[in-house]
Amino acid sequence: MNKDETLTNSILESEDNVSSDSLRLFTVDDYPIKDEMFNGNYEYKKSGGVISSDKVWFKNESLNQTIVIELYTDYHRLVTFHFNNEILPQEIIRRMQLHIEGGELASNEQKYRYFDVLIKQSIEIDKSNFISTKGVFIGMDRKKAIEIYGNPDKQEFIDNYEILEWEFIGDVFYDDTIQDKKKKIAIDSFGHSVTMFFKNDRLVGQLLFNDIP
Repeated sequence: MNKDETLTNSILESEDNVSSDSLRLFTVDDYPIKDEMFNGNYEYKKSGGVISSDKVWFKNESLNQTIVIELYTDYHRLVTFHFNNEILPQEIIRRMQLHIEGGELASNEQKYRYFDVLIKQSIEIDKSNFISTKGVFIGMDRKKAIEIYGNPDKQEFIDNYEILEWEFIGDVFYDDTIQDKKKKIAIDSFGHSVTMFFKNDRLVGQLLFNDIP
């Protein structure tokens, strides 16, 4: 068992998914990247004709990994992308909204062509930021994902990658007359989803989505 797997096990044992009035509550996952680290990075980036203007880009060259965080008002982390630069599913690129001059959405072909240059423009940060608060890391075994989140709500295979998705109702909108009480409820959330990409049962990418009102 490597150091990252040991950390994940420790977090799983200590995490407090406390039930309140029969509800199964849990805190959504995130990365230990401080808001202060957005300063000087939350800016217009351009690669060829493709533009990133609402995201912060971080990388660690020793890990060969990148984290991209799409921000909303007051640094709300709307979508977080974490991926392996060498084993990068095109589906992750397809799910990231980038633009071209004039504000139109960039096509998938445009994004494929210029994505590497955007990665190169990312700011280098310490590798400790690339393990999430729930202990998720690139290379993690698929079984650990199931231990953390339970059985996925959706499973599909695209381009030889297995994609697992979990969707959670936020406690802000929870209605016990509608929602399944057996599902975990995201604390202080308007809605949350997790999408993980696996190759040979090892994690190669993750998307965290935090809804807005």
